[in-house]
Amino acid sequence: MKKVTIFSAIISSALFSGCALYKKPMRPKGNNIIYLQSTVVNHMQETQDEEQGAAKEFLSVMGGYYQSYNPKSDVINRLNNLPIDRKTKVNIVMYGGNWCPDTHLGLPSFIRVLDDINFPDKNIQYHRVSHDKKYIDGRKADIEIKSVPTVIFYNKQKDEELGRIVEFPRESWEEDLLNVLSFGVQ
Repeated sequence: MKKVTIFSAIISSALFSGCALYKKPMRPKGNNIIYLQSTVVNHMQETQDEEQGAAKEFLSVMGGYYQSYNPKSDVINRLNNLPIDRKTKVNIVMYGGNWCPDTHLGLPSFIRVLDDINFPDKNIQYHRVSHDKKYIDGRKADIEIKSVPTVIFYNKQKDEELGRIVEFPRESWEEDLLNVLSFGVQ
């Protein structure tokens, strides 16, 4: 626990300097963005020079995209008014390319929504996908990912897929999440 807290503090302080360009007051970060940041840092430690550079680039823009995304407040209110088990029964698995501009923009925006509704951080995972999409977290892929980011929602109790967001949301990150949590979880 102590190791995670110190690590989170280091990551957060490193990202604050990149957010100065946006000239917005800093919003407290939730647990989900800290999880994403620490996972990307771990990827940097596990990869070769080219991928390390991509992960550094992702880290450098992540905080700014997170801060600047403005979810629709009416949709956030609707998400917050859902029964709590709608959130706790779902696992979210995100696949992204640390090298991919769509991942750089999309996942911090999606994480902002998750933090705004206090989505349980223990229910999300982030996995890095190689540029050729044949490897996930440095191992041969056991799931086909055609585009990144890909966000897959699973019902934890039934171990079944509830839905996906592939590359871009259909409506917005928060509206697509509301659709999954409203209609996919029973």
